[in-house]
Amino acid sequence: VFDLWEFGKMAGCEATGEVLEQRRADSSEASIFDQVVGCIEDIIMEDGFRDLQSSFLDKHCGKFEDVEENKLVYMEVFHEYTSTVEAFLEAELLSRVHNFKMADFLSHLESHREDLTGDIFDLLLTFTDFLAFKEMILAHKADKEGTAPDFSSCLVVTPHDSTARPGNGSSVSPSS
Repeated sequence: VFDLWEFGKMAGCEATGEVLEQRRADSSEASIFDQVVGCIEDIIMEDGFRDLQSSFLDKHCGKFEDVEENKLVYMEVFHEYTSTVEAFLEAELLSRVHNFKMADFLSHLESHREDLTGDIFDLLLTFTDFLAFKEMILAHKADKEGTAPDFSSCLVVTPHDSTARPGNGSSVSPSS
């Protein structure tokens, strides 16, 4: 097996070796990050996390109002949420990921913030972004109080006619 690292060292190209070593470290870091994100995805789908988050939001959502001005208590609740959920996730991750360090993970997460998309990253942003947290707790409050937008009337269900196929004399057209 040809090893470019060893070849670079034999050829006296320490710079090549250093670049490759950095790429290996970056690749390993990305792999660990991906493993942690996968574990977090599993954790947040489990009943333990959902129960913890739901009971926390139930307990505190009444303190929040959907207005521009933020009360001091909002920040206190945000810090409590961050501490509670981080402690839960860290305990779970320590049992699932060898040599896991929350500080390293959060640092990596913050440094790649613009590159990350998806529900998992939206959830993780609620740990560091107060406005994301406030949106989440207000959405929970609206859902709990039954004031969340109801989009069910936008959905139209029509029976499927398996005999109506193009080319057999039938016409299929969207309903308006």
